[in-house]
Amino acid sequence: MSQFLGSSGHNKRTLFIVFVSICSLVIVGVSLAIKTPSSPSGVKKQNDRELLEIFRRCPSDYFGRRIQKLDFIARPALLLFVNAKRESDLLLFHKVFAEWNARGLNLIVVSDDPGSIFSQSVINFDGVWILADQSRELSAFFGVSYNNPSFILFNGQGDRIATGDNDIGYERAVRIYITKALGLRSPLREVFAPVGQSIQDISWLMDTKLSFVNSEGKGSILVYLNSFCETCNSLIIMQRLRKFVLPDNAGIKPIFVLSTDFSPQDCVNLEARYKPGFPIIIASQALADKLRVLREDYFLSELNDIMVLVSNEGEIIASADAGCACYQDVLARAGEIMENGMGK
Repeated sequence: MSQFLGSSGHNKRTLFIVFVSICSLVIVGVSLAIKTPSSPSGVKKQNDRELLEIFRRCPSDYFGRRIQKLDFIARPALLLFVNAKRESDLLLFHKVFAEWNARGLNLIVVSDDPGSIFSQSVINFDGVWILADQSRELSAFFGVSYNNPSFILFNGQGDRIATGDNDIGYERAVRIYITKALGLRSPLREVFAPVGQSIQDISWLMDTKLSFVNSEGKGSILVYLNSFCETCNSLIIMQRLRKFVLPDNAGIKPIFVLSTDFSPQDCVNLEARYKPGFPIIIASQALADKLRVLREDYFLSELNDIMVLVSNEGEIIASADAGCACYQDVLARAGEIMENGMGK
């Protein structure tokens, strides 16, 4: 019996020692886990070196403002190399500045001739860093040539997430990368029908009946539809557009443009059933190609329905997603034009 009790006491001491050892290992493991960075250390150190190289080589920008790493924490940064003698580079810079300067993007412009950029830009440079690179050390470090300049986009953690030649374009490259880096959803209608532009300059819209309406000196409302159903906005919009086809209207002509998934017979059937009083047509090949490109660029299975208001002079003056309530703002604007006679 005493041997059994002794053995039992020994077992208890052994279990206690094992328990303490396990607890110690758990505590050490938790401590190590807390100290371990969430991102791969190799990647982070490399990215830190890239950003630190900018601060090391250019402690101040062209205007004498001191550059600190704190200025670039938690916000995406676009490093844009600009050849001031290339008009396309200056245009790219101005487009990025106009759309993103006040929307959370750090814009760093590097040039071997920063004075020319300043003299050729009628903008407020607050929020933009202009770095002088006459020695071309920065461009050499990033492997960029001013004969064919490039851009590099970093996310808020300092990771390089996109790079490419400036000539690749703003709408189909830089704009999309910035939108994704900021976690925004770009309104595709701004690419499909940019407000302020003339339809004469937009080939995929000139192939629709918009061009014929505009040639008559009439304003128009184009509605592009991926689908048509009685329980969604498409039928409601059709009913509300009927007021614009009255004989005494001020020249606002609606047009429904259906995707190429529809057939010409579908157009005939819709006109016979709902009697809208305005044309229902199939998208042209140019329009279908443009929409396909947008879907590919933005990684979408389909595009939202889009409503576009065009003045009698052919200028795009408003647009909205036809699938949401915001389309009512476009109709209200068209109603104002009709009442004030601006569409004649």
